[in-house]
Amino acid sequence: MASERAWTSVPRARAAGPGAGTALVKGGGEVGTAIAVALWRAGWRVVVAELARPTTLRRQLSAAEAAFGGPVARDGVEIALAADVPSLTALLAAGSALPLYVGPLARALAALRPTLVVDARLQRPALAEVQRGEAPLVIGLGPGLCAGEHVDAAIETCPGPDLGEVIWQGAARPHMPLRRAGGAERFVYAPGPGLWRTERAIGREVAAGDVLGMVDGVPLLAPAAGALRGLVHDAVPVHAGRKVAAIHAGDWRRKESGICERAAALAASVLAAVDQAHLLRLDDA
Repeated sequence: MASERAWTSVPRARAAGPGAGTALVKGGGEVGTAIAVALWRAGWRVVVAELARPTTLRRQLSAAEAAFGGPVARDGVEIALAADVPSLTALLAAGSALPLYVGPLARALAALRPTLVVDARLQRPALAEVQRGEAPLVIGLGPGLCAGEHVDAAIETCPGPDLGEVIWQGAARPHMPLRRAGGAERFVYAPGPGLWRTERAIGREVAAGDVLGMVDGVPLLAPAAGALRGLVHDAVPVHAGRKVAAIHAGDWRRKESGICERAAALAASVLAAVDQAHLLRLDDA
């Protein structure tokens, strides 16, 4: 195993990797967006696959927001909605925007026959799926995914010195919550499955005890005063324990430009894993 953290920002110029073709990235959140942008700049044809109504928290940093309000730009790359396979193939043929596909995943896999699949959904609790065989190379990020079983390579996502490690055999670490200081970001979670409704907006200030929204009529209150740095879109179905809001007490806006450092490091690790896979195959030849 080797730790790969070559860049602290998404590469803006990089030659297309060996065998670059079509890449499908599952998940249009912060991390999936960073990976998609990095692959796009590396010369891949990239598709981001998402739910029809994504549960993304930091929508201002995510490709998933294109599902709600039309095309968005993320780190200089335009992302446009593709509701079905015909519109997806049309966007890929035009090449002017990175597609956010919200149709059935199986149809996209069958139509695209991708060279690379990246699972960037970081699902919690981990609902590990066997994805090997969906493409010649399948990379997964986050706890619960085991290299050699669910995916071909796993990327370590837990904070610390091993962040971004490329794992070719075995599992990434279990999720470990960060210890947060008293003034750090606070999260609000869905108490059960249901429909999330909110009239709040990202960036707005809230006071402790303010109603942020409701899940099936159950009000969720702000645990502290601060600004809404993250907020799941209104009228989105959520599961129990899903983060629906993030409140930041400090100057959060300075963190909102481009791609965050952690997401960029993980994107760099995906590119490194692609390069490693090519070298491993050359060694086996």
